[in-house]
Amino acid sequence: MAGPGNPAGKFVGWRPLILPYIEQANLKKLYDIKLNWWEGTNPVTAAVPVAAFLCPSTPTRAGVTTAVAKPPRPAMIFSNPVAPTDYEANMGVQPASINPHLPTALYNATNRFSIMSRNSTSQFRDVRDGTSSTIAVVECAARPKVYRGQTENSTLSNDQGICWADSEGPFSFDGAKADGSAEGCGPAGGCTRPMNVKNDNEPYSFHSGGGNFLFVDGRVKFVNQSINLAVFAAMCTMNANEVIASD
Repeated sequence: MAGPGNPAGKFVGWRPLILPYIEQANLKKLYDIKLNWWEGTNPVTAAVPVAAFLCPSTPTRAGVTTAVAKPPRPAMIFSNPVAPTDYEANMGVQPASINPHLPTALYNATNRFSIMSRNSTSQFRDVRDGTSSTIAVVECAARPKVYRGQTENSTLSNDQGICWADSEGPFSFDGAKADGSAEGCGPAGGCTRPMNVKNDNEPYSFHSGGGNFLFVDGRVKFVNQSINLAVFAAMCTMNANEVIASD
């Protein structure tokens, strides 16, 4: 979908765009941003593993050779297995999911976003809540395999996070049930866990007790999985004027 940060409306993820800044300039030359990530030779480029996109704590998984359709992307069979990623952009929070956890509804269509929202043109000056307290990238490990708790669920499929070139993996934070069976169901439904219970569309890592998160100021910090859901949500937005106590 076309937007201010993507006038051509191509499905291009954030990881191909940062390749020159993580010592992968030659790989970037092979990727054509004028095409969708699944078109032309882009899937061949996506078969090249990039160490910076992988977490050493994630169990080894085979490269992906097929992908179910996610329109406008067709079902795919990759001649070369595409290489995975364990990190994803945090686009912000889902107001309907997070507001029930708060004494007063706070989030709406104008303040729900982080700096990595889809097709945005956000700059540092837009992060009014502070670059040191705003999350840009979360761990979302092992996709496209689906995990509930620390156990893979082979009966569930995932059409996002197919590989590091995939543009459809970013998500907004909801909060999930402890068993990973639901997300966004609010405190009444038991969706009070901020991470590490489901790896499709929620933060997830294989680290004991928490996960690593990249903040807008470039700092990577380990966040305890017992963090209050409302506090974690506050770190997922860039200009909602929350007050976050220092740790």
